[in-house]
Amino acid sequence: MDLLSKRLEKNKYGGYTWVIRLDLFHIFVHETDNLSFVVECKEWKWVSYKTHFSFVSNSNIEETIVNALERSSNLLIQKGYVWTSLQKNSVQNQVLNLLRIHKGTNAKPKTIMRDKYHSLIQDLLSPNPSCKIHQESSDSITLGLVSNMGAGSTLFVLTQTFERLTVQWLLDSPFYGKHKLEWSFQECENQKEMLECINNDVTKYLKNIIP
Repeated sequence: MDLLSKRLEKNKYGGYTWVIRLDLFHIFVHETDNLSFVVECKEWKWVSYKTHFSFVSNSNIEETIVNALERSSNLLIQKGYVWTSLQKNSVQNQVLNLLRIHKGTNAKPKTIMRDKYHSLIQDLLSPNPSCKIHQESSDSITLGLVSNMGAGSTLFVLTQTFERLTVQWLLDSPFYGKHKLEWSFQECENQKEMLECINNDVTKYLKNIIP
């Protein structure tokens, strides 16, 4: 039985599911369509699973797995299993190495942007649950809100250039017309600081166009 595997079919959250098997305890890391993860730790009871804990993570998959393994380790200890820090660290390293190998051989090129700029994309999506990713390529990603009721759209377009990230904010409103702002950041710049700059500029701009 593999320590780490990825299910081929999509889950109910719109993404794929990674399964970490610790004897009878299985950790399910469900990808979602909004870049978060739903994590469940279940114990196999011969005929069905018993869920011991679950949580939602907005971190990347590596940090999510580390968090899940830490919680699972505490659970094993509480249940009286002999489970040392050395064992936990060994399993964690094996799982992360397997994940890197799997992602290296199976990752689709279009996921490069969402992996590299995970924090910024997650924060741009988070204000409205209807926001989603609309287009992706290996060097560009378009996300935001598009109304199906004729109320226009608010989109962010992130484009990777040579060592820089260009971010465009595009507002298309039937009431206020079309508007555009653009930023250029160093690709290694802190993504929380990128977000703060974008939010501040958009807020100031909207104050000038909306009475």
